[in-house]
Amino acid sequence: MTRREHWLLIGLVALTVAIHVAGMARTPLPSQDGLKFIRIAREFGDQPWADVVRRADQHPLYPALIAGLHPIVSSAIGEGPASWRVAAQGVSTLAMTAIVVPFFAFARELVGRRAGVLATLTFIALPISGRIGHETLSDATALLCAVGSLAMGLRAMRTGEVGAAIGAGAIGGIGFLARPEVALVPGVMAVGMGIWRKGRSAALFRSVAVLAPLLVCVGSYAAIKGTISEKLSMRYATGLGQGTGLARSVPHWLPRGLDDPRWDFSPKEESDAPGRLGLMPAVVLVAEGVGEASGWVVVPLALVGAMRGRGSARARRMVEMLAIAFAAVLVRHAMSAGYVSDRHGALLVALATPLSAAGALRIAGRFRPEPSRRRRLVIASLAVLAAVGIGVQLKPGHPSRWGHQQAGRWLADHARPGDAVLDTRGWAAFVSGLTAYDPWHIRQALTDARLSYVVVGVDELSAPSRRAETLGALLRFAAEPVAAFPSREGDEEIGVRVYRFRRPDSWEGIVR
Repeated sequence: MTRREHWLLIGLVALTVAIHVAGMARTPLPSQDGLKFIRIAREFGDQPWADVVRRADQHPLYPALIAGLHPIVSSAIGEGPASWRVAAQGVSTLAMTAIVVPFFAFARELVGRRAGVLATLTFIALPISGRIGHETLSDATALLCAVGSLAMGLRAMRTGEVGAAIGAGAIGGIGFLARPEVALVPGVMAVGMGIWRKGRSAALFRSVAVLAPLLVCVGSYAAIKGTISEKLSMRYATGLGQGTGLARSVPHWLPRGLDDPRWDFSPKEESDAPGRLGLMPAVVLVAEGVGEASGWVVVPLALVGAMRGRGSARARRMVEMLAIAFAAVLVRHAMSAGYVSDRHGALLVALATPLSAAGALRIAGRFRPEPSRRRRLVIASLAVLAAVGIGVQLKPGHPSRWGHQQAGRWLADHARPGDAVLDTRGWAAFVSGLTAYDPWHIRQALTDARLSYVVVGVDELSAPSRRAETLGALLRFAAEPVAAFPSREGDEEIGVRVYRFRRPDSWEGIVR
């Protein structure tokens, strides 16, 4: 790496840090799934780690990193819910900052130095980078490992270094502990090395060098957990179904009156059974998710860049092979589960971005401007790209959660020590710092004598569903409204309500 490349990377790292620190400040609440990771991280602090891993329905790397970063954050801003949120966001920000170096290495291997610099800047400014870079989810950590594994694997293909092959497998295996689909990267590279590297015995040896550390990580997790993955996305994509490694020996008990099978205590409005799609609708859904994640321009430019480039032909074939394999997994997931988030397409966007940079330079080269004019054009284009991308990323994070944040502050001011809260979304309870039940534990909450408040979204009560009828009946029978807030700051329409819960002696009088 040249001195100029060092300074370019330092500048890109500084830009990345500035984007995500600003994004953290404008995202005051975790995502709903992020609350799960924070809960697991807290358990790592006071329970045996093996027990936490066995019980958790998420892979352990990201919450373990949160638990590791939290003491540093709490020493700076104090203990409390905010310190856990900042620690979770901090892990994602650190991951998206660290990804700059391996991403540039991967892009340079694929399309050359000049296009690699453009690709790295483009990736930093893309919507998906902002989407996951200061969120409380494991996607940024997983993407860092996936790109790091890919960069090491491409280096091993070019140089034949066994150490690089082992590094590719080890980084991919560590990434598996964040999200299981990361294991696809070293798995595909092991196959590619066996196909494209000259010398059968040497190629086989390097393939084994990639697979060995990957299998150690996967096998160690499976030995502790009893299954390869608890994540439904992984189970759908691989056809493992909805099974779980945890067996419930005792069913949830409900008092008489609430044990009517017509009551619906589902955690969300969606049915527990996954929707199903045909092949073509699933392909369209995946394409829409990737397009949204990449700002709708990366993939068309990548098709242009794939036609010709300065990088290694073997590296391109490897990336194309990985893209096809990962796209097939996403399509399989969409067919089985009926949905795909733009976050799921982050790796596909990362794979396409270097080729899109090569495509953009190829199109620009057709105009053949004078060198000085070309330089000004490139600088202006990069400035516009960075400004647009950063502007999109710095929009306020999740403004519709404002009402839940205010409800949490109200609870912190009005609840007594020892009071418990049932929060169907989880955000208000998180802000309050009180003992809380999430939407997956409504039955347990209703049998807890400490339950004193219920926080619910107005849209959950007005939905045409059995779940909405159940929540409405519970609140009419055993609660009274005590506070209400708009969903968004400045709105007049109420979006969140807080109820004072008074557990009845008997639920037998409740009616639908």
